[in-house]
Formats: sequence, C-alpha cells, structure tokens
Amino acid sequence: MEDTTATPLGLLIAGCFLGFAGPVLFASPAMAAQTINCTVSGQLTHCIINEPAVTQRLTSYPGIVFKGGDLVTISAGGCVQTGGHGSTWKRYVNPSGSDSDRLYHGLIQIPGVQSDLVRILGAINHPLRVPANFNDPTMFLRLGYEDDGYGDNGYYAHDDGTEDQCKGVGSAFVVLNIQHGAATSPAASAPFDLVSNDFDPNGFPFNPQWAWQRDHPKSLPDANTMCFNKPGIFSNTACTTQSPSLDVPEGWNGFWCSRASEHSINGHVNWMPATWQGQVYWDSKSDAGADDDYNINIEPPGQEGLTVSSAGRIHTEFDSDETIDHFTTPWWDRFHSTVDIGDDSPMGPTSTMINRRTAIEIGLAGLDCEHGCATELHPVFGFAIDADGSNYSDDTWAMFVRNFGDEGYCSQDEHFLDTNRIAFMVPLPTSLAIDVKAVSGTNFKTNSNSAAGPRVTFAPGKGALVEFFLPDPEQRGFIEGELHLNWTFSGVIPPSNRRQPPHIIMPHGPTAGEAKPEVEEQLAQVLTKLPTDVRTALVKSLAAARGGPLMATRPALQASAPSVFKVARVRAVHDPAKAAKDQQRAEKICAAFNNDVPGAPGQCLRFRRLPSIRPMPPMVILPRSS
Repeated sequence: MEDTTATPLGLLIAGCFLGFAGPVLFASPAMAAQTINCTVSGQLTHCIINEPAVTQRLTSYPGIVFKGGDLVTISAGGCVQTGGHGSTWKRYVNPSGSDSDRLYHGLIQIPGVQSDLVRILGAINHPLRVPANFNDPTMFLRLGYEDDGYGDNGYYAHDDGTEDQCKGVGSAFVVLNIQHGAATSPAASAPFDLVSNDFDPNGFPFNPQWAWQRDHPKSLPDANTMCFNKPGIFSNTACTTQSPSLDVPEGWNGFWCSRASEHSINGHVNWMPATWQGQVYWDSKSDAGADDDYNINIEPPGQEGLTVSSAGRIHTEFDSDETIDHFTTPWWDRFHSTVDIGDDSPMGPTSTMINRRTAIEIGLAGLDCEHGCATELHPVFGFAIDADGSNYSDDTWAMFVRNFGDEGYCSQDEHFLDTNRIAFMVPLPTSLAIDVKAVSGTNFKTNSNSAAGPRVTFAPGKGALVEFFLPDPEQRGFIEGELHLNWTFSGVIPPSNRRQPPHIIMPHGPTAGEAKPEVEEQLAQVLTKLPTDVRTALVKSLAAARGGPLMATRPALQASAPSVFKVARVRAVHDPAKAAKDQQRAEKICAAFNNDVPGAPGQCLRFRRLPSIRPMPPMVILPRSS
C-alpha cells in the first residue's frame, strides 16, 4: 500500500496537540519546499500546509492528529505544476481543461470520516465530525493527488496555467481548523454522505446510513432528485461531499449496460468499505451470459443505508469465478451445489438454506446506477452467516474473506482492499455469555501459502472477535470455511432469551426499484432466442471459458500474527483478466447468433474481433464515462 510519510514520526513530539502555544514548523525531508505550520489556541488547532506533496498519490502527515469528537473545517486553494508542454499549471481544488474530470485534483482523508482519499473539493467548508467512539491509532491526516504520472509534478516554473486558470494564483495550500471537544451535534452533511456512529473491528462504518436518513428519520434519499438533477451529479457537493468514484463498463458490456440503464451512469458509484449486519435473503445467481455472480440481499434492522430504489434491502454480490467455485469446505460446497440446482423460488432449496438467517457482510458500499441507484455491497470482501441459529455448544458460522474483487457485468475494474486483516464480530447470543472458544468441526481452507485464521477472542459485551490474515490483495488470496463456537454463560438462559431458529417466510417486495429489466435479465432473455441445443452448447462453453482455477486450496494456518488495526482503503485498478473474460463471452455470444444478436444490431462488428480473410479494423472501445 503506497503510503509515504511527509513528516517523521519523531516529529509527533513537536506536534500540534501537546499544548504548545506558538507555531511549530515541519519540513518534509522528501519535499523540501513543503511546510506545515500549526498553532494551538485552547481547544482549537489551526494548521496550514503550503505546497502539499503532489508527486505521489498518497502522503501521510503523522504530525497532524485527530481525536474522536473533533470538528474539522477545511479550506484549500492555489495551483500545481502538472508537467508537460505549454501552460501546464492547474488549480489544486477545481482544475479545468483536458482530463480534469478524472485528474489533477487534490485529495484528502480524515480517518473515521472518509475510508479512502476523496477529492478535497467536496470537503471544503463542510464541517466534518470525527466520530466520538472512533479509535484508530493512525488517526492522522492524509493528503493525495490525482494524476496518471507524478514524475514532473511540483511547484517549479510557474505559468498562467491551462486556460489561464492560474494567472495571478500562487502555489497550492491546505488549511485545517480542528476544534477539540466541540458540541456533539452532527456536522452538516449532503444527503448522500455515508455516515455512521459505530464501526466494526476493521474500522469500517457499521450499519451506516445516508445523511438524509439521519436528518430526516423514516425518509429515504432519492438519487434522481438529489443528484442526477445537479451539474456534475455525484461530484456536486449538494449531492455528496464524499467524492465517490465510478466503475463503469466499456465495449460490449458498456453497450448492454447503457441499454438497460435508466441513468447517464451505467455502472457503479463507490463510496467506501462498510459492514452491514442483518437478516439475509437469497436473490439469484446471474446467468452464464452475464457475470455469474451470486446475489444475496441483506435487510438492515433499521433501514440503515437504503435508498428509495432499495425495496427494503441492500443488494450484495460476489463473483462465483473469484470465490465459491473454488470453495471446498462442507457448508460452502453444499451451498454451491444447492444453487446449481437452479431453483431461485422464495421457498426453493437455496432460499431455505439461508433466508432470514443473521449475517455479517463486509464490502465496497455504493450505488448501482444501472440497477436503479439502489445501495449495494459489491464486491463482498467478507461474508459470515449463522448456519444453525440455536445451538450454543456448537454455534456454527459459515464464513469467507478476501481483499480483492470485481463489480460484475457493469464494471471494468478490480477493487483491492488494502489490508491484510479482516475481522468479524460474531454477536453475543445473549448478554449472559462470558466466554467463547472455537471447537471441533472448525474447518477453513485457503488458496494462499501465507493466509492464516481464524483467531477467536472473546470481546466482553460485544461477542466473538474472529480475525483472518491475508496476503496483499494483488495475490488474490481467500480463506473459506465454517467456524464452530462453544459459548460459556454466567447462568441458565431462559427460553425467551435464547436465539431462535429462523422461520422461512416469503420475502417481501422486489429486489430493486428500476423499471427496466436488469442487464443480466435482458441478456438471459436474448439467449432464450437460440435453439435449445445451441444455447446449451453456448452455456457450457461460457462456463468452461471463465478462467482456470486459483491455487489449489489447503487447510488454513493457525493465526499467530499480532492484530494490526489499520483503516483500509479500496483501490481500483484496471482488470485485464476481466476484460479478456468479457471479450471472450461477447465473441461466443456473437458466434452463436451468427454476429446478429437480437437487440444489438451491428454491435458484433463493432466490439468483436471476427475471423476474416481480410484485415479487420481494430476493436472499437467506447470512451470510459467519467
């Protein structure tokens, strides 16, 4: 994880929070021109960063530390040399000119407020509250810069800038006012700011809600009226101050997702990693002609995080090619086989296996705007489900964890969760629980030689802390299996206080609020137009082409590594393996229809590399939406 420190940890003794009344200067050894000037007056800390580092994506400032309950106000301005030819300086906060929709922005992260770097534009003049109960040992400032090349960035050779945007404007600066011990009323937020007063063992927001829900109880936000009617949509601070990122598809997938979408954004709008706990319901497994995802819905206990398009549940997805197709432990193998039967009815075998059971899901939180802009966890990084619900001497939970994943058909990126530790807090079965331990039957496997877990620790008043340790996300390691817990109680549990087994009932309502069929449904309908034998051969061919298996699984190591508590960020990278898989799927579908797919006239010639006796033009890729 790229994390270059701007100020040595030793300078913490000269930091702004030890009661010094005068200014303290920090000089970055890597960025000599950068200066940090902090003054303290009572409960107010005032910091000015002149010429913040712009030669890398992420720079840490351990001399500027936050505390739970702090109220932070940010301002920024000035310009940056972005390198190249001609007039190349650009505004640090709101650059203009070519590629400024995706590059040249200053970035900021305040732990507990943002789980990743976000554009500083969305944070300016919007007081941000550090949650009072947030306790992260790395609660210091992080700044960053958005560019596709950093080697020639800096503050040299000043010019008037692209479109004269820096005429008469000096170098970039960031100003923070940090009010300690401020009143505890919520800071101002935009309707689609994701907020929480509670955090899971990973430091991720736990059962977070949209600020609109917090400020308007029993009312759900609507992206159509709060974001899509505003210039810039999700980059407009009247919609959200948290600067979410986009993952939208290109090429063949882009065509189908645009065809199915009700919005100008035909993919995913991503906020941060988050965790929801609630009852889960089976939805479906996507068709082989789409993304082959497993789709499960989780019902937050108080509608936390829902939008008007969510139909009462948060939709969650994970790619079976990356996960369950490689799982071999008993519960997951049984679940996989049950899904393959193909009965997705509300009372079918898959629904009976998981419906209304308590589950914990960790994933990348955002809106799926191809599917009506409903809230979604996609990809899922961690999943834990209460597999029995009532046996406290052998309390069984099925789990998997990973720190990588794609976002399905209407996406193009791989999302890396920059952490080597993922943890669940299995809830107490009753307040009388005083201890817990893993017992016989616990069985976990992994595809990595360096993964370990689970490690189980009793957390008084909370539950069982279950920790797993993974390799770096680029190695695409996972751990899967089932955990058997034995709880110890301080007395006899009355029947009324016992965890009850789930009652299988008919799920309520649809799983999404969009009027058009989802892209997966549209593709499935297209494939039904093929003759049965051709369709059967195509589905088999698509299944065989989804890439080879990951490293063979083996029993997971016992976890002996120390706990490392570090708030992780999600890093999006282009996924060439997914692009190749999507291209291969498109070619096979085109071949099955003799290059004339219903509903996609001319698209096979546009997106498919067709065999020909004459040279074909290069494959045309639609420009990426921003």
